[in-house]
Amino acid sequence: MRRFAWPHALAALVILACSSGGGSDPSHHNPSPADRVAHIALTGPTTLSVGDTVTASAMAQDSLFQPLPTVTVTWQSLNTGVLTTTNHGFITAVGTGITILRLSAGNWSVDYTMTVNP
Repeated sequence: MRRFAWPHALAALVILACSSGGGSDPSHHNPSPADRVAHIALTGPTTLSVGDTVTASAMAQDSLFQPLPTVTVTWQSLNTGVLTTTNHGFITAVGTGITILRLSAGNWSVDYTMTVNP
């Protein structure tokens, strides 16, 4: 009678399948939310008048446009003579002109053109 060592061969195959692929970097297989940012959605006006103060919101999203609510979005006006902002989404139009509102999250940033009318 011939015996096969199937249980041992199968166990070795399972161990190889579980241990293959990608090295020891756990983030390779399970990236953090900040590493998954592919979009930043802005909710709020892009045209204001001097003196306006509005509250806008921004949400980091993954490549499928799913929200990443634990990822912090930072706000920056590239011309504070036209527009000022805080990281809480408070935007104030301080002078006539056009500027860029830069939103950043993780390794991603998006520029929105903001217009301030007299």
